[in-house]
Amino acid sequence: MLFVASLLTVITWSLNLISLMMILIALLSWLNPQSQAVPHLYQITTPLLDPLWRVLPQLDGIGLSPILRCSRSCRRC
Repeated sequence: MLFVASLLTVITWSLNLISLMMILIALLSWLNPQSQAVPHLYQITTPLLDPLWRVLPQLDGIGLSPILRCSRSCRRC
């Protein structure tokens, strides 16, 4: 039982970290797209956002996929 609780805690932390990275990449792409951190964050978040990019259109250069992905993984919303 302790193993399952520990595993769920690690999964929750991982999902929270991924959500934080997606919010960070969204903010950096709007505020400072030439940042050195952007390529590294794209490598991590692209596999998660790719399915949404295929379905959602961009609205005048503003992508909604990070917002939707984070809102789907948020349990408090």
